[in-house]
Amino acid sequence: MDQELMIKASFLERQMREIENELEFVDREISELGKFSDNLDYLSSSQENTILSSLGKGVLMKTEIKDRKLFVDVGSGVLVRKESGEIKVILEGQIEKFKEARIRLIKKHNLAKESLISMLKEIGGGQDFTYG
Repeated sequence: MDQELMIKASFLERQMREIENELEFVDREISELGKFSDNLDYLSSSQENTILSSLGKGVLMKTEIKDRKLFVDVGSGVLVRKESGEIKVILEGQIEKFKEARIRLIKKHNLAKESLISMLKEIGGGQDFTYG
């Protein structure tokens, strides 16, 4: 019986680590989308006519702004022109979805944690345990 509980506890612990990794990813995405949103705000309100544009891999190029409309890659190499306000609406939706996912992951993590603590108490003969 104890061996079966140990296997289940090990599975729960592994599941919790996976959830923690997913939470880190979600938090990173929320942060990056927030920074992107801030950059769009700056671009919209700025009177600057030049910016540094990323070419990728940390390489930047000074660019003259001739038009404030942006090109958005919608997949398969198709670019669509959008105003920054339109993009912000999309970003806000994406951020909201990540925040909802974050809440679900936290609930899932807490349930796994409660189950693990319960199993550890059972294995330890009723002794109190705390985890993480």
